Amino acid sequence: MGIRPNSNKRVQNENMPPSAATRSVLNAKFVASQSPRRTSRTLRDVQFRKRSESSTGVQTTKRIVGHAKQRQAKNKIRFTLKSAIRGKINDVEMADGTVHPSSNTVPIQLPQELVRPREYKAVTPDMLKAVDQTYDDDMGVQYFRDGLEILEKELMQSLASVKIQNQRTKLPSELDVVVNDATIILPSHVLAVFGKAPPPGSSAPRQVTLYPVHSLVLKAHCAHLPLPPPTLEVPNHVSGEQTVKLPVWSICLPSPEAYPALSVYLYTKDIQRLLRNLVPMPAPEDLRVTPGRTKEFGQQMGHRFSIAIIVRATFLVYGVWQNMCALGIFDKQLWDTIDAVWNSILFAMSVATGNPTMPIPPYQPVDEGYGEAEPAPEGECEAGPSGDVSPPSDDLSPSTKDSAGAGSQGPEGSGPHH
Repeated sequence: MGIRPNSNKRVQNENMPPSAATRSVLNAKFVASQSPRRTSRTLRDVQFRKRSESSTGVQTTKRIVGHAKQRQAKNKIRFTLKSAIRGKINDVEMADGTVHPSSNTVPIQLPQELVRPREYKAVTPDMLKAVDQTYDDDMGVQYFRDGLEILEKELMQSLASVKIQNQRTKLPSELDVVVNDATIILPSHVLAVFGKAPPPGSSAPRQVTLYPVHSLVLKAHCAHLPLPPPTLEVPNHVSGEQTVKLPVWSICLPSPEAYPALSVYLYTKDIQRLLRNLVPMPAPEDLRVTPGRTKEFGQQMGHRFSIAIIVRATFLVYGVWQNMCALGIFDKQLWDTIDAVWNSILFAMSVATGNPTMPIPPYQPVDEGYGEAEPAPEGECEAGPSGDVSPPSDDLSPSTKDSAGAGSQGPEGSGPHH
């Protein structure tokens, strides 16, 4: 159970919508209790319409594997950065190099394409049942996701109106959060996102960032996530602000700083909003459609922004890709967008580093049916860039953020390197 209403006057269930005025909503069984049949038909119409609008056929796992192997074999592109970027590049989670003040240039290697996982793993009904016991087998995973999209505004409002109490000591199993009257649907958990452990011998505490989340949203899209802790009893509603307890759900991410952008996409499915969070200027809506658009957009970024800004965008996009692999997100629209914006990043980097004629292969859509592909037969696929999402067990000092989200690196050797 992952979506919690902040009112004792409504059905005490995490999936209850904000009001009866919303025409398409979810109740304790994921449809409104006032008119289950009518709302169920509405949600099913959404599902059928989305399926009918999709022109791509089901792709077999063998075909996905073949594409992944071809893409992984492609060469890296080497750029040379000026020494204006000095000291450790904080945004580079996957590069351990340090730029010394005496250096004139800094070499950096970027993959031509970000390889997709070679092992498809679907979110199953059993995974959803584990977080929502009212889930019905007849509902279907995509039907469940479509229902969550209907509640997007209420869920995002929930995240924006929650304040997590600052923590200075050991991370507890439950945390106090402050909610207000605008928080009609309570988050189910506080997500504790851990990054890399400090180097051996370091006395620095391991950093963790805290985010309010709804477990149903994450489990509906992330096949590699561990089960969250059980939810707590829904508190009685009081006027104004009130403090409630939420269980802490700890995971590790290869790129914690890229989590917020990915989280917002999982809640909204808004590609343009995702791109605004990743690159420094608005991306054209036809970035993935019109031939040559990724090159044009990338060159515009390279001419307009400094190399430091381009580098930051580079590692944000790379970090989102890492987190997608680790979390097990197989969303075709999302993967196609990351492919396209990465191609633009390469063109931006070539212009920003003074080599606009560098031979960079143009973006080409990949015919991989993530989101519709059949599960891989056991033993057929090689392990993709997925990771252990288990939380760390040592005592840690968290940092706290009030904002709206498992882990290892991507494929070995595929990331930016100094």
